[in-house]
Formats: sequence, structure tokens, C-alpha cells
Amino acid sequence: MFRRLSFAMLFITVGFLSGLVLTGHLRSAEETAAAQAPSAAGTSPMAGRQPATASVPAALPDLTGVAQLAASTVTDTSSTQIVRA
Repeated sequence: MFRRLSFAMLFITVGFLSGLVLTGHLRSAEETAAAQAPSAAGTSPMAGRQPATASVPAALPDLTGVAQLAASTVTDTSSTQIVRA
């Protein structure tokens, strides 16, 4: 009886610890972030540039036909409702 209990506890412990390692919740050191060095406002190479804007495609495909087809194939969910008399 003691042997079975010890093996069960061993497997549970190993499973728990391997889950912590695989998910990254078991770390040996705390995470740190690097601090940026202070710089003057005009010395940065990116100081004078404007932010880039995302380009939008000129013409998007017409998907109304696909939407109408999908809307007509939606099934009735009333069969999953409980009717109480």
C-alpha cells in the first residue's frame, strides 16, 4: 500500500514540475528589463522622421455573395432548446 502511494505521489510531483517547466512558470531568476540610455532630443537618428502610415488596398473583393450563402445555410437551433409544458 505504501509503495503504491509513494509511486502515485512521485508521478504527480513529476507531472506538476514538468508542467511548470514546459509552461515557463518555473524560472531560476527574475526577469529584468534593460534601461535605455538618456539621449539628447536632436541626436537621435529617428528624431526628424515622420511615422510610417499603413497602406490600404485600393479595391477589396466583394464578399456579399458569400455572406448571403452562409446566412442561408445557418441551421435552426430551436432543437437544442428545452420545452417545458
